[in-house]
Amino acid sequence: MRLLKNLVCKGERKLFSEELIYMDILCENQRDLFKTIAEDLLKKGYVQETYLQAITEREKTFPTGITTNVTGVAIPHTDSKHIKNQGIAIVRLRNPISFCEMVTNETIKVKLAFFLLVNDKEKQVPVIKELMRLFADDHFLNDMLDAKNTEELFQVILNNTSN
Repeated sequence: MRLLKNLVCKGERKLFSEELIYMDILCENQRDLFKTIAEDLLKKGYVQETYLQAITEREKTFPTGITTNVTGVAIPHTDSKHIKNQGIAIVRLRNPISFCEMVTNETIKVKLAFFLLVNDKEKQVPVIKELMRLFADDHFLNDMLDAKNTEELFQVILNNTSN
């Protein structure tokens, strides 16, 4: 978790922030989710106008769904050229939606999505590896699902990336 800790604590815009937490979002499908999050990220200055199309196209070719013991998780991301400012947008969906699993390409139901907004392409794979370690922790995922509000969910993130 050292990389995530370093990215959380850098003087530049933090990787995790409360403004990038979306609680109990109601979306009918992946397209709706991507559009909702991309529009907000564009308003907040995190992404280029090309982001929505880029993330949608990449997901078709390289699915990002992950099966865990607790719930399906996804880590949608795209090339760094579509990102203005770094961050990770954390989405807890009210109802699970379908994603393709990255290894098997089978359809899984996802309840948590972590949109990577990494503007340094050299850091993208290391950040994904660190997140994968978090996803292996059932306690972490259950805490994410049980958080009552944005502040609690943000605290779960901080508690698990500051070790």
